[in-house]
Order: sequence, then C-alpha cells, then structure tokens
Amino acid sequence: MCSEGKQVDFHSLMPLIAAKLEQGGTVNIPARGNSMAPLFRHGRDQVSLCGVQGRDVKKYDMVLYRRPSGGYVLHRIVGVGEEGYVLRGDAQLWNEYPVRRAWIIARVEEFCRGGRHFTCKNGWYRVYSVLWVHTVSLRRGMYRLKSFWMRRLRK
Repeated sequence: MCSEGKQVDFHSLMPLIAAKLEQGGTVNIPARGNSMAPLFRHGRDQVSLCGVQGRDVKKYDMVLYRRPSGGYVLHRIVGVGEEGYVLRGDAQLWNEYPVRRAWIIARVEEFCRGGRHFTCKNGWYRVYSVLWVHTVSLRRGMYRLKSFWMRRLRK
C-alpha cells in the first residue's frame, strides 16, 4: 500500500475508482492537500478507501465525498445533523454542513503514514480521532490568540 506510483489526474480516474469500490474492492490514493494535517502529509501519505454502499458511516470516520461544485474532498465526520453530515478536515477549524449521504463515495479503512501502515480500527487512532474532534474549540482559541499577538507585534 505504501508504494509510490505515477501521477494521474484524480478526476479522470474517478469512474474506474467508483467501479472498483462498487464491486467491493479497495483503492489506494495519495493524500493531497493539507486539510487533514497533521494526520496526513501532502504527497507523502496514502489512504486506502472502501466503498460505502449499504454500509453506515458514522462520527469520526474519514470519508471521500464529492461537493456539488465537482471537487473531491477527504474529511472527517464530526457530527450528524438533520440535513446531512457535519464534516471538517483535521487542519480546519470550521465545519462543512450539510454533506448529503449521496455525496459520500468511500470511507478510509487504512492509511500509510511515513512508511508505516495503520488501520482506522486501531485503538490509538480512535483516541486521536475523538480527541482531535473535541479539541476544536481549544484550537480555535489558540488561533485567535496567535492572531491577536501577531497583530500586536506588527504595530
């Protein structure tokens, strides 16, 4: 799973990825972007996706979904609301809501970080997920404090 491969446009591969996931297979993709930092590092880590047809997704799961604008996003479910799921990237401080069930394509089952293989059912990973989701208020406060001091230092 941790092997490196050739760069290919994700959008052009989605029909093949979707077909494999619908057949019950798994697909490994590189982590792109920084919204899931510090868990994933752009271009270095990989995630293993499985389809969600007939499977429930729940709070703390990481899911790949497609926004109505066409963009594909990998974020964590941090809550469930009346109109859909509440999602947020680990590096983000604000939620995205509503994310409809129909937008969700796959769930992360495993990942490769720094050459080491981890499952999302692992005890330490579950602890990390719960702590990270529930400390967002603390991280928001730290961000505001940092912004305050940066403004003060510029004056």
